[in-house]
Amino acid sequence: ALVEPEEEEVEIEALARSVVTDFENYVKLNKKISPEVVGAASQIDDYSKLADTVASHLAIKIPEKQEMLATLSVKERLEKAMGFMEAEISVLQVEKRIRS
Repeated sequence: ALVEPEEEEVEIEALARSVVTDFENYVKLNKKISPEVVGAASQIDDYSKLADTVASHLAIKIPEKQEMLATLSVKERLEKAMGFMEAEISVLQVEKRIRS
């Protein structure tokens, strides 16, 4: 199905907001990242740069980061960033449960 450009923009905007929200949750769980980074990330209006910024702070393997950087579609990059982040959040939540 052909997606209208306007529809695509709205979808990308929604994805970007979700990425920022997930990133906030990730930073709350991962004490190694300062909360100011979230503020800076939420100000980025170039969504490709947003995906890269978020990925650079995730504790993911280099091949995963390279896979993201090699993805040209902004929508796909945001989706990958979100997927990696959700996986990392799950790991951090389990670690937190184990420690408490």
